[in-house]
Amino acid sequence: PLTVNQAATTTSIVAPGITYGTDGSVTVTISSTAGTPTGDVSLTVDNGTPITRTLSSGSTTFTIPSPTIGNHTLNATYAAQGNFGASSASGTLGVGSGATTMLLSAPTVTYGANGIVTVTVSSSAGMPTGDVSLSVNGGAATTQPLDINGSAVFTIANPSAGSYTLNAAYAAQG
Repeated sequence: PLTVNQAATTTSIVAPGITYGTDGSVTVTISSTAGTPTGDVSLTVDNGTPITRTLSSGSTTFTIPSPTIGNHTLNATYAAQGNFGASSASGTLGVGSGATTMLLSAPTVTYGANGIVTVTVSSSAGMPTGDVSLSVNGGAATTQPLDINGSAVFTIANPSAGSYTLNAAYAAQG
């Protein structure tokens, strides 16, 4: 008898890094030296429920809606179909926190009153969370948590007359 084995396949994943607040695009390609594989391929993200798509010219693209910040494990599986054998691959989708903008608001005060400084952190990728630090004239930094509007308020107790250099810092949260 004549026995014909299925052709070997190779699965590859391409998942460019994205910024938080955008959708991820993951392309899975199934290739073989014996031709272009057909059928379906499945993708899981962080061992979740598999998503299945039909191959077109040996590849397909999956959209991952607004994944959270961090690295996400991808597993693509091509089951043996027709003339082509099974294969699988793993990859990673990296999601960064995105750029932030910081605004310092420090209205002029009169000697004898406290100075109030508001630091607001914003991002097109969503509302920043975490802490912001403020130093006055290069001194020790004071840290405050951002509120739900991305702001933190600092009080400079009874400052002397004159100008002050304010430095605010926000470390990316994720």
